[in-house]
Amino acid sequence: MLISVIIPVYNVEKYVGQCLDSVGCQCYSDVECLIIDDCSTDKSMLQVYRFLDNYQGNVCFRVLKQKRNSGLSEARNIGLASARGDFVYFLDSDDTISNECLQQLATVQQQTHADIVVGSHRQVKADGRVVIWTARRSRQNVFMACDVDWCIFAPNKLIRRSFILSNGLRFLPNIYHEDILWTYQMLCCAPQMAFSNIVSYNYRVREGSIMTHVGQTVAYQRYRSYITILNSISSLIPKQESECPGAAFFVERTARMMACTMLKADYPDRAFALFLYAKHNSRISWRYVFFPCGVRLLDKLKITYRLLPDKWAFRLFSAFYSK
Repeated sequence: MLISVIIPVYNVEKYVGQCLDSVGCQCYSDVECLIIDDCSTDKSMLQVYRFLDNYQGNVCFRVLKQKRNSGLSEARNIGLASARGDFVYFLDSDDTISNECLQQLATVQQQTHADIVVGSHRQVKADGRVVIWTARRSRQNVFMACDVDWCIFAPNKLIRRSFILSNGLRFLPNIYHEDILWTYQMLCCAPQMAFSNIVSYNYRVREGSIMTHVGQTVAYQRYRSYITILNSISSLIPKQESECPGAAFFVERTARMMACTMLKADYPDRAFALFLYAKHNSRISWRYVFFPCGVRLLDKLKITYRLLPDKWAFRLFSAFYSK
């Protein structure tokens, strides 16, 4: 079973060597690694070629060069189009994986025949703090999977390539946090999933990354991306909400998370707009609050803010989530 590891590279000269080294040291032998050169302005690719010149292992590395900087979504899409593996595995170029990562996930897949195997990961904060996220079996309702039981970023998942191709799954270009939309679309295709509770991915939260940079221009682009993602996700909810009550809860929870991001970045007007999206655009029936429906009690309690007027509800929200 060939595994294609897809690594987009853009301005990560301090980290890309460690990333590639972690792939080159894999215990699993049947691996190809696609490095997508997204036209860095630093010495990232110099570090890549320096690593490749000295590498003597079994992993087959290939470099694919973009004509111009096109962003993470396009880079991943190019990797998908060029991959030859039975399964693909996305890896961010500033992160690393354990030596046993691919072997562990492949073993779970062979035991379960799943379309997707989700691994556990270690999140390393910029200040050195470490948070462990352990993959847990998600609920039967596929729309409820995107909460504590499902990690919404694309890496650290072994995914059957034929499943991606047959469902036409591609990353939407020119948006931030494209992982949220892509993983949600993937879940809507009802894959067979399996989980590994062994920590195999090291996710680095660094200053200056897409996730931490909140300048005015980027903040506005993020806001537009959030609206695009929310509208796209909302359009995927079946007309009969009774089939998946968790779907509306997920849209509401995602919009609140996005509002929190804007609030912490000191953009209260955009935070308020996203907050209103959470309050008014996610169609949650109150019967789901008072009767069993597979939704967590904590999620039910959190939406009681809907009983308050908009401004009062937002003030309460801000008191909890502002700096």
